[in-house]
Amino acid sequence: MGLPIEKTIALDVETEPFDEKNGKSLGKFSELKRMERQAGNSIIQGSVADIIKLAMRNVDSVLPDSVILLQIHDELVVEVPESAAEERAKKIKELMETCLDLITVKMKVEPKVCRYWSK
Repeated sequence: MGLPIEKTIALDVETEPFDEKNGKSLGKFSELKRMERQAGNSIIQGSVADIIKLAMRNVDSVLPDSVILLQIHDELVVEVPESAAEERAKKIKELMETCLDLITVKMKVEPKVCRYWSK
């Protein structure tokens, strides 16, 4: 059966190798459905990873005085000068929402400004 190939939005290729023997022994319906879900899920998760990487690159290049401290799934923790926090939050929102031109889906970003991570 070979290698199934999936492409993310940025055209990264995800493959899950399996041999001919396993590829032909898909007698169980549930195993086939599991593989279909896994294939679809890897495209979605890979595309989300592409989007956050683009956003991080944009924030880093456009706002050199801002430091990306942490990335968790689709969120960024960015350290900025306190005097410019509100202005930087608006710019980061714009950069994240426009990092990839999706025709059918508008990305929504909700920035929060706080002094401490625990807030």
